[in-house]
Amino acid sequence: LPKATICIGSGARFAPRPCPLPNPLHCASDLVSFGMQTGREKPDSYVPAWDGSSRTWRRYCKEVSWFLSGTKANQRQYAAAKLITRLTGPARLLSMSWRQRDFEGEQGVAKMLQCFAASPLVRRSLPNAASTMSEYFSFRRKVNEPIAQFLV
Repeated sequence: LPKATICIGSGARFAPRPCPLPNPLHCASDLVSFGMQTGREKPDSYVPAWDGSSRTWRRYCKEVSWFLSGTKANQRQYAAAKLITRLTGPARLLSMSWRQRDFEGEQGVAKMLQCFAASPLVRRSLPNAASTMSEYFSFRRKVNEPIAQFLV
Protein backbone atom coordinates (compact mmCIF):
# COMPACT_ATOMS: atom_id res chain seq x y z
CA LEU A 1 0.00 0.00 0.00
CA PRO A 2 1.19 3.52 -0.66
CA LYS A 3 2.16 5.79 2.21
CA ALA A 4 -0.72 8.19 1.49
CA THR A 5 -3.46 8.24 -1.08
CA ILE A 6 -4.86 11.43 -2.57
CA CYS A 7 -8.56 11.55 -3.43
CA ILE A 8 -8.84 12.81 -6.98
CA GLY A 9 -10.49 16.20 -7.14
CA SER A 10 -10.85 16.76 -3.40
CA GLY A 11 -7.27 17.29 -2.33
CA ALA A 12 -7.84 15.11 0.74
CA ARG A 13 -5.12 12.71 1.80
CA PHE A 14 -5.71 9.39 3.50
CA ALA A 15 -2.89 7.57 5.22
CA PRO A 16 -3.37 3.94 6.25
CA ARG A 17 -2.95 3.06 9.90
CA PRO A 18 0.15 0.98 10.64
CA CYS A 19 -0.68 -2.67 11.17
CA PRO A 20 0.40 -3.94 14.60
CA LEU A 21 0.30 -7.57 13.44
CA PRO A 22 3.10 -9.24 11.50
CA ASN A 23 0.71 -10.28 8.70
CA PRO A 24 -0.61 -7.11 6.99
CA LEU A 25 -3.68 -8.94 5.65
CA HIS A 26 -5.13 -8.87 9.16
CA CYS A 27 -5.63 -5.13 8.84
CA ALA A 28 -8.65 -5.44 6.57
CA SER A 29 -10.02 -2.05 7.56
CA ASP A 30 -7.13 -0.29 5.80
CA LEU A 31 -7.64 -2.27 2.61
CA VAL A 32 -11.40 -1.79 2.59
CA SER A 33 -11.01 1.95 3.16
CA PHE A 34 -8.96 2.06 -0.04
CA GLY A 35 -11.68 0.18 -1.92
CA MET A 36 -9.72 -3.07 -2.20
CA GLN A 37 -11.00 -6.53 -1.41
CA THR A 38 -9.06 -8.60 1.11
CA GLY A 39 -10.25 -11.95 -0.16
CA ARG A 40 -12.30 -12.60 2.98
CA GLU A 41 -15.41 -10.70 1.84
CA LYS A 42 -17.48 -11.75 -1.11
CA PRO A 43 -17.80 -8.88 -3.58
CA ASP A 44 -21.50 -9.73 -4.05
CA SER A 45 -22.31 -10.06 -0.36
CA TYR A 46 -24.34 -6.83 -0.14
CA VAL A 47 -28.09 -7.39 -0.29
CA PRO A 48 -30.38 -4.34 -0.02
CA ALA A 49 -32.54 -4.11 3.11
CA TRP A 50 -35.87 -2.36 3.61
CA ASP A 51 -37.82 -1.58 6.78
CA GLY A 52 -41.22 -1.06 5.14
CA SER A 53 -41.12 2.72 5.30
CA SER A 54 -42.79 4.56 2.43
CA ARG A 55 -40.05 7.21 2.62
CA THR A 56 -37.36 4.77 1.59
CA TRP A 57 -39.38 2.80 -0.99
CA ARG A 58 -37.93 4.50 -4.09
CA ARG A 59 -34.38 4.12 -2.79
CA TYR A 60 -35.01 0.45 -2.10
CA CYS A 61 -36.37 -0.11 -5.62
CA LYS A 62 -33.25 1.51 -7.08
CA GLU A 63 -30.96 -0.58 -4.88
CA VAL A 64 -32.82 -3.74 -5.88
CA SER A 65 -32.39 -2.93 -9.57
CA TRP A 66 -28.65 -2.42 -9.06
CA PHE A 67 -28.45 -5.60 -6.99
CA LEU A 68 -30.27 -7.56 -9.68
CA SER A 69 -28.09 -6.22 -12.46
CA GLY A 70 -25.00 -7.21 -10.46
CA THR A 71 -26.24 -10.75 -9.86
CA LYS A 72 -25.09 -13.53 -12.16
CA ALA A 73 -27.77 -14.73 -14.59
CA ASN A 74 -27.78 -18.24 -13.17
CA GLN A 75 -28.23 -16.86 -9.62
CA ARG A 76 -31.14 -14.48 -10.33
CA GLN A 77 -33.74 -17.13 -9.58
CA TYR A 78 -32.66 -16.94 -5.92
CA ALA A 79 -32.55 -13.12 -5.72
CA ALA A 80 -36.07 -12.71 -4.30
CA ALA A 81 -35.30 -15.13 -1.47
CA LYS A 82 -32.12 -13.19 -0.62
CA LEU A 83 -34.00 -9.89 -0.66
CA ILE A 84 -36.84 -11.17 1.52
CA THR A 85 -34.40 -12.39 4.17
CA ARG A 86 -33.05 -8.83 4.51
CA LEU A 87 -36.46 -7.22 5.15
CA THR A 88 -37.31 -5.85 8.60
CA GLY A 89 -40.35 -4.45 10.37
CA PRO A 90 -43.71 -4.32 8.60
CA ALA A 91 -42.17 -5.35 5.27
CA ARG A 92 -40.96 -8.61 6.79
CA LEU A 93 -44.33 -9.29 8.40
CA LEU A 94 -46.09 -8.77 5.08
CA SER A 95 -43.63 -10.93 3.15
CA MET A 96 -44.02 -13.79 5.61
CA SER A 97 -47.69 -14.04 4.65
CA TRP A 98 -46.79 -14.81 1.00
CA ARG A 99 -46.26 -18.27 -0.48
CA GLN A 100 -42.59 -18.92 -1.16
CA ARG A 101 -43.07 -20.65 -4.50
CA ASP A 102 -44.73 -17.53 -5.94
CA PHE A 103 -41.37 -15.74 -5.85
CA GLU A 104 -39.11 -18.43 -7.24
CA GLY A 105 -37.65 -18.09 -10.69
CA GLU A 106 -36.47 -15.24 -12.88
CA GLN A 107 -39.53 -13.02 -12.28
CA GLY A 108 -39.54 -13.46 -8.49
CA VAL A 109 -38.07 -10.02 -7.75
CA ALA A 110 -40.52 -8.28 -10.08
CA LYS A 111 -43.43 -10.08 -8.40
CA MET A 112 -42.10 -9.15 -4.98
CA LEU A 113 -41.81 -5.45 -5.89
CA GLN A 114 -45.31 -5.50 -7.44
CA CYS A 115 -46.76 -7.00 -4.26
CA PHE A 116 -45.07 -4.36 -2.14
CA ALA A 117 -46.17 -1.58 -4.50
CA ALA A 118 -49.80 -2.73 -4.16
CA SER A 119 -49.57 -2.92 -0.37
CA PRO A 120 -50.43 -0.11 2.07
CA LEU A 121 -46.75 0.08 3.09
CA VAL A 122 -45.80 2.07 0.01
CA ARG A 123 -48.73 4.49 0.00
CA ARG A 124 -47.59 7.85 1.21
CA SER A 125 -49.63 9.73 3.76
CA LEU A 126 -50.88 13.16 2.80
CA PRO A 127 -48.62 15.97 3.95
CA ASN A 128 -50.39 18.16 6.51
CA ALA A 129 -53.45 15.90 6.40
CA ALA A 130 -54.45 16.84 9.94
CA SER A 131 -54.26 20.59 9.32
CA THR A 132 -56.12 20.27 6.01
CA MET A 133 -58.92 18.29 7.62
CA SER A 134 -59.21 20.65 10.61
CA GLU A 135 -59.38 23.64 8.26
CA TYR A 136 -62.07 21.92 6.20
CA PHE A 137 -64.23 21.12 9.21
CA SER A 138 -63.78 24.61 10.72
CA PHE A 139 -65.70 26.27 7.86
CA ARG A 140 -69.04 27.43 9.26
CA ARG A 141 -71.67 29.58 7.70
CA LYS A 142 -72.66 32.55 9.86
CA VAL A 143 -76.25 33.07 10.86
CA ASN A 144 -78.26 34.70 8.04
CA GLU A 145 -75.19 34.71 5.75
CA PRO A 146 -76.18 34.26 2.10
CA ILE A 147 -74.69 31.23 0.37
CA ALA A 148 -73.15 33.40 -2.38
CA GLN A 149 -71.19 35.39 0.19
CA PHE A 150 -70.16 32.24 2.09
CA LEU A 151 -68.72 30.62 -1.05
CA VAL A 152 -66.65 33.66 -2.02
